[in-house]
Amino acid sequence: MAKPQFTRMYEKGLPGAGLEDWGTIPAESLTAGSPQQRGMMVLDDKERSVTAGVWECTAFTGRMGPYSCDEFMLLLEGSVTIVDEKGGETVIKAGESFVLPKGLVCQWKQTGYVRKFFVIYEDNAIPGPKDATGLAVIKPDPKATLQPADGPDPALIVSGKPVWHDLLAYEDPTGQFTVGLWSTTPYERRVIPFPR
Repeated sequence: MAKPQFTRMYEKGLPGAGLEDWGTIPAESLTAGSPQQRGMMVLDDKERSVTAGVWECTAFTGRMGPYSCDEFMLLLEGSVTIVDEKGGETVIKAGESFVLPKGLVCQWKQTGYVRKFFVIYEDNAIPGPKDATGLAVIKPDPKATLQPADGPDPALIVSGKPVWHDLLAYEDPTGQFTVGLWSTTPYERRVIPFPR
């Protein structure tokens, strides 16, 4: 099990080190391009099936097929078009976040350089959905109205009385991978083990 620690994600890799060469995407996964990948893994927790890091790549078009994992992404540079099996297109631009749910039948298209932060939940012991027709690209709206939420245990508060709001954008079928929006007023909490 990975030792719990705070990990900062750098857009261009660790200062002074940059990103690692991750090679090319295999030709059998592509319909166009010869993409060169670079990246840096900041979390690789095989026991919990979670990885996170930064990835950049040159232009390519992937093959249509079911997405192999649940992945949250924040696009840092460039733009990506996700094409669904009916031909519908969702465009994601730099500064936007999105989720591709496991099993979504889709195609990845980028006409130029792209860089992103990613968090992947990939538990191969859990099969993808039998029916993927209800799956879609999820783009959390940062301007969405959040709902009142329970704050922390008052016994843990050092100062301030926080007012929490949140909104769930995506939850995988197991409930182990969630993506959403959260806001709070200022407060300070006692040091505790992070609950997730």
